[in-house]
Amino acid sequence: PHSAEAIPASELARLRRITKLAASRPRLPAEETRRIILDLCQRRFLTAPQMGKLMQKNPNSLRDRFLSQMVAEGALDHRYPSEPNRPDQAYRSKRKRKDA
Repeated sequence: PHSAEAIPASELARLRRITKLAASRPRLPAEETRRIILDLCQRRFLTAPQMGKLMQKNPNSLRDRFLSQMVAEGALDHRYPSEPNRPDQAYRSKRKRKDA
């Protein structure tokens, strides 16, 4: 799936609740953005464009400012670890969050 439309409706509603704050504000503190990304990617792989659409943020900016660093830190996994620059690369939280 390459777009938010490919996500089942029940899951999309859950993801939109997670991103409500991000979608309503033009800029968030970095730690808040990271928390939202981890929550979004808790149950499924999401692409940068899917996250960008849900958060109403530029997907390239998300990738450059957050996603690549979070993978390097071990917070997120790539769907295609041997192809980090793959156009349809997707991300999932590495650890289960207790408060999710």
